[in-house]
Amino acid sequence: MSLDSLTTALADDAVGAYYLLRNIAIITIVGLLIERLLPAERAQSYSRLGFNLLCVPVLVLLGGLAASGVNPLVAPFIGPNHPGWLHIGFRD
Repeated sequence: MSLDSLTTALADDAVGAYYLLRNIAIITIVGLLIERLLPAERAQSYSRLGFNLLCVPVLVLLGGLAASGVNPLVAPFIGPNHPGWLHIGFRD
């Protein structure tokens, strides 16, 4: 593996991480706006709001780890190389 391919791979990973974190931030901000407009709990303190903000990245990380662990079990049923029993297709 050459240095150029390694730096290209690292740059691609960094760009992917940036887009993931940006999307998480957008989803969190939209959720917080909805929470402020229609609160589930009246007079929620900002410390509880901070806890919610800290939980978002942890839950996204755990969800990603769970999805990567389940992927080998699901791939034979949905992949393009193995159409199997379950067909998931989207129109472009």
